[in-house]
Amino acid sequence: MKKLLFFSVAAITMFIVVGCNQQTLESKLRDEIKEMGYEIIEYEDEVFPFEIRSKEEEYKDISRAIFWEIQEFDISNYEGKTIDYHIFRVAGHPIEKSVNNAESTEIRLGVIDDVIVGGFSSPYKKGETYLGGPATIDGRSLEQLTDMTYIEWFNSWRDKYE
Repeated sequence: MKKLLFFSVAAITMFIVVGCNQQTLESKLRDEIKEMGYEIIEYEDEVFPFEIRSKEEEYKDISRAIFWEIQEFDISNYEGKTIDYHIFRVAGHPIEKSVNNAESTEIRLGVIDDVIVGGFSSPYKKGETYLGGPATIDGRSLEQLTDMTYIEWFNSWRDKYE
């Protein structure tokens, strides 16, 4: 009987600790979004994990290269780790002004080991799959971030990875 009571208490304690840690992470992410000056409209409960391969492997595919390029962190520091993307839909983001059909902006914050390491933003409209490509969290395009035209960036990428 004592063993059953001990295991019950241990299980409940573990459940509370895990629940509190998740809530703490979500609160941390919400605070980060609010500090950026955006109003949170919605938070997706589902987290999207993504394993980071070596930079050389990730950059061989141009669509992945663009995706990592706008992250503003060097993925080499996280090879072999899993980055979890938490999705927020926000109002008051610069992307909404530049994309006519956008209802709001989707910000995906990337978290590794409970630390926000990066993320990206994109226009959002319910039921629409693609309204525009990824941008930095604050809405800067690949061109703005790299100070190169897309063609210049593409040529540089091709020379290095193809």
